[in-house]
Amino acid sequence: MQSKILILALALAVTGGFYAPAEGAGKKGENQAYWQQQKQERHQHRQQMREKNKAFRETLKDMSPEERTKAMAEFAEARFQQNVTFNAQQYQENLALLKSKLAENQRLTDAQKAEIIAFFEQQHRENADFNAKRHAENMAFMQQVNNDTSLTPEQRRQKIKEHRQAAAAERKARQEQQQAARKALWEKMGLEKECGKQAGQQAKQDDK
Repeated sequence: MQSKILILALALAVTGGFYAPAEGAGKKGENQAYWQQQKQERHQHRQQMREKNKAFRETLKDMSPEERTKAMAEFAEARFQQNVTFNAQQYQENLALLKSKLAENQRLTDAQKAEIIAFFEQQHRENADFNAKRHAENMAFMQQVNNDTSLTPEQRRQKIKEHRQAAAAERKARQEQQQAARKALWEKMGLEKECGKQAGQQAKQDDK
């Protein structure tokens, strides 16, 4: 039970989803249903964002360059805030369920429970700060590129491509850093093999 509670917290940090420790067939079914619901909500949210992006692009066709630049900036800001709201909602749901499960657990010490919650909360704050920073950098970059009249269309596309590649590399490095932090926690708890395997399996399931 103790290891399963820890796996629960680490899966939250890995994927942003949630699954509770198995406690019989009934509980296992409830946990799986919760996880699938979270996954479906994320899928629906991404689909809605894609549809909004497609509809927004249609509105740009008859705009002047200045109008397009302004509209794109406003749309990007609105989209970012929508993502923040959605992520915060799922985070609060997951955190509440995590705390509930930990409160029911009689084997973990209060210190262990506090450490699990603190670890989850810290990685969430770090991710939120990273996303806000990256969003601000993206907005500033796009404004700079759009205002640079010396660039040809091909040069502008190349700059945007390089910017995206740099952002992807930064995100990958960040993910690796957080993975190392999780591994250190697993090793501290003496559960590196079990947690690493099961949390990794849950991350793969979420990517499908």
